[in-house]
Amino acid sequence: MISKKIIKREIDRWDPEGFFPWAPEDEYSIEIDDIHNRLKSYKDYRLDEITVAKVISSVFVQWLNHDMFTHRRDFSECIGVSRKILKTWRRESVGKN
Repeated sequence: MISKKIIKREIDRWDPEGFFPWAPEDEYSIEIDDIHNRLKSYKDYRLDEITVAKVISSVFVQWLNHDMFTHRRDFSECIGVSRKILKTWRRESVGKN
């Protein structure tokens, strides 16, 4: 299971709404919690870049204004964030074994 810590780190780095450095550290906590909860419904072997990117995109479309999010952010950005999340998760998972 991808940890919330990994998701938070990459979502905060991405900062899809451009809130940082002015926003509080927990600015995206609702979206991060939602992403984490949705990803928990998948088996680890089913988590790939597209699946994770679709979850990220759908969460931000839901919590932010759909037109505003899709106007400012391309799905390819969600894939980029997804890649970083999965890379970190896999690296940390290997380190635990």
